[in-house]
Amino acid sequence: MKYRLDTINDKEFEILAKDLLESELKIKLQNFRSGKDKGVDLRYAGNHENEIIVQAKHYIKSTFSDLRTALRAERDKLEKLSPKPNRYILFTSFDLNTGQTDEIVKMFHPLLKNSQDVFGMSRIQEMIANNSSIEEKHYKLWLTSTNILQRILHNGVKGRSEYVEAKIIRRSRLFVPTEDFSLALKTLVENRVLIITGEPGVGKTTIAHQLIYDNLAKGFELIVADNKLEDAENLLSPDPEKKQVVFFDDFLGANIYEVLNPRNTQTKIVNFIERIQHSPNKLLIMTTRTTILNQAIRHYEKFKKIGTEESLKYEVRIRNYSKVSKAHILYNHIYHALSTNYHDVFFTERFYHQIIGHQNFFPRLIEFITTESQFKNKTAEEAKSFIQRSLDNPSEIWEYAYREQLDEVDQFMLCTIFSFAGSKFTEVELRDAFNSRYDYEILRNGHKRKVDAFEGGLKKLSGGFIIMIWHPGENIRTVNLFNPSIADFLLNYIKNRPDEMDRIFFSARFFEQITGYFKRGGDYFNIPDDRCEDYYKVFRERSQQMLLLGGSKGSKQLTILFVFATQFQKYCSEKEMFDLIAEVDTSNTDIDFTMFSTVLNFVVGFPTIEKLINSEWRQFLALGIQIAGDVDEVAACLKVFEKYGITKDMFEGEKEFMEILASEANLKFQVWIDDIDFGRHKDLVSRDSGYFEYNTGIVEDEINDTFSEFLEACSLSEYRDHLWESIEFDAYRIIDKLVEEWGRDDDDYDRSRTFRSERIENPDDEINNLFDR
Repeated sequence: MKYRLDTINDKEFEILAKDLLESELKIKLQNFRSGKDKGVDLRYAGNHENEIIVQAKHYIKSTFSDLRTALRAERDKLEKLSPKPNRYILFTSFDLNTGQTDEIVKMFHPLLKNSQDVFGMSRIQEMIANNSSIEEKHYKLWLTSTNILQRILHNGVKGRSEYVEAKIIRRSRLFVPTEDFSLALKTLVENRVLIITGEPGVGKTTIAHQLIYDNLAKGFELIVADNKLEDAENLLSPDPEKKQVVFFDDFLGANIYEVLNPRNTQTKIVNFIERIQHSPNKLLIMTTRTTILNQAIRHYEKFKKIGTEESLKYEVRIRNYSKVSKAHILYNHIYHALSTNYHDVFFTERFYHQIIGHQNFFPRLIEFITTESQFKNKTAEEAKSFIQRSLDNPSEIWEYAYREQLDEVDQFMLCTIFSFAGSKFTEVELRDAFNSRYDYEILRNGHKRKVDAFEGGLKKLSGGFIIMIWHPGENIRTVNLFNPSIADFLLNYIKNRPDEMDRIFFSARFFEQITGYFKRGGDYFNIPDDRCEDYYKVFRERSQQMLLLGGSKGSKQLTILFVFATQFQKYCSEKEMFDLIAEVDTSNTDIDFTMFSTVLNFVVGFPTIEKLINSEWRQFLALGIQIAGDVDEVAACLKVFEKYGITKDMFEGEKEFMEILASEANLKFQVWIDDIDFGRHKDLVSRDSGYFEYNTGIVEDEINDTFSEFLEACSLSEYRDHLWESIEFDAYRIIDKLVEEWGRDDDDYDRSRTFRSERIENPDDEINNLFDR
């Protein structure tokens, strides 16, 4: 087994040396603050002081000449020690050959007794392999060892750029196992489901990836949901022995109203969560921004359960990092990402304390300020000023990269990718959209065409700004922004630049580009009043053309109506609205409820549309109830139709409509049945056949009472008797499930790997020990 010593920094290497040598020599070694060692990293004082002196030299990325120069300086320090050491041990990550080892022995004679006291790369590798407790303690070495890394890659996703060896090693170098990681691991172990929440840049995805690597190393197979939950559902094995971990990054999407389809996705996600919780050897890791999760809790009935005390057991909030954790994060980035000639910027006058203590400290910002390209052609003072400015104004992270690292053509491409508003699109479609934008710039703004602009732009943006994913089954590559915070930056950046809004809108080639962000509201572009008429004319023409390009026509019709309702109220005619609403496919239940209700509220007062709705109210109301995500939206839907004179007393005798209403009541009430807390009956319910009639009575009474609450929330209490007939449940199955759950021992998961956080009494001293040289 080979270990990647380049994944640990010099301070971690010193701790590794102490652990391995204590095990080898059967003694306890003292360690000292770096920079104050007088030639001593570790020391053993047995019969007298300085009996054994150890130097740990992490020179894995250096030449032997560099190591030799450093060792000569150490030799001079040793000569000044009092008392003189009896024995000197060199512990180095440099892969020494025989001649180099002999030269070192000669250099330190007589303090260095023989070559047995020189521990080089090969010997260190063997020592780690022979000591499992030390291997486990040094997590990054275990994780990136050859055997474990191959297991991770074998169980991962082929063709996904984030699961290649280089990225795993890079992430592991920078990883710091904080208390949040320990809590996340413990929560996943105990509950099989983990929701990692937090604001952009705090480390949600980093924790998620390390949890994934950890489980892939333990033999789990990875399934990536990729906003297509159906794929994950299909790949989840029914075999209880099959170990699988599902990853659903940003599972509520950048914009909950766009991504979270009330009828389908909400129920599917929650059902999938419950399926994982009841499946041995299956794990689910999800990330989402805190604000988005809070929106889901407020607006969607099922997600309100996430906010309860019971459900919080599988929600991990990324709390403020401790000062020592921040210090280790910063130190890792400095050590692994920057050349040594740039380190003084952080170390001089202990500037690192200002960074660690800054209110805007978060991992993505630290990654940005330790990117080597940021330091080129800057003096130390200029670099320090840049770091301070970035900390004071973290929103400048992407703005600086956008303005300073990208030329105009690359900016055109990035804005084109952004304009798709998170919807899935292929490399071929991007080329089409980019060429449209490029042609616009050449015609309107005098730009000159560059050779291979598209290919060059893709290459420039890959890795830092965008991610490209190969889909072997479809034989396509899709493109998306590397991180949601890039979309946040561009949204706010373009909002304040009407000319850039013009360029995106008037060069658009696809439907999503003129509808994705061009909706009035806090998370959209608000078209300036003096430009509205021009936008309206182009939107009316382009949207009709784009309807012919394929896709869900009914959904597109509704989206156009929504944009009319939120942006162009003063300009769209009744006939335009009528023609569009008349073509909405009322059998298409993938339509978004928010758009549907907004449009219906807007068109109240248009006589021809009111007449249309009144004549076809059964289809429209049935659609509204079908796409409603929870009881609040069902009640809101009924209220909208009251404005058209459609009241509940009109439902009687409408057989087909009432069948749909009953079917939807049954579908939506199943969620409520699943959430009934039968815990207070735990001592009464059993599988004993003599008590089955009594048991089923308990279950039926609880369901009956809950159904009354459900209908009251839906504003449908008057149809209780009719709708109750459609409710399907199996009391015997529910009892079986309850008895099984109450009797199940969940403590069957491997808990072998845990991280313990040690209480640190003097954090500032610990931080200085880390940074002092």
